[in-house]
Amino acid sequence: MKCPASSPDRMEFLDVTNLDKARKYRMLGGGLFGGMSEAIKKWHHYFYLILKQMGNEGRFIGKDQVVMAATCANYPFLCKTFMPLKGGKRSVVGSWFSMKYYWYLQCLK
Repeated sequence: MKCPASSPDRMEFLDVTNLDKARKYRMLGGGLFGGMSEAIKKWHHYFYLILKQMGNEGRFIGKDQVVMAATCANYPFLCKTFMPLKGGKRSVVGSWFSMKYYWYLQCLK
């Protein structure tokens, strides 16, 4: 399915940093993210580049969200982030699953 509002060269993520008040660093939602095929191919290359770099530096790589956030921080041209939706009828999907609502608006409506 082609989504006209989706960027053909960027992965789309939910920025969940503010959903966990104890968090002191940026975090992206790892359960629901995506992109067009070209964006996924580019993302794959840079994600594993960062994963290897972090591992070589002795940094923690056991949580994909940490590596995802580091990839976006180092290569911002790869990522498009959305803030969680709150309140009104949008809250039906819950803040953690706001990407479903964004994609619904972009792709299905």
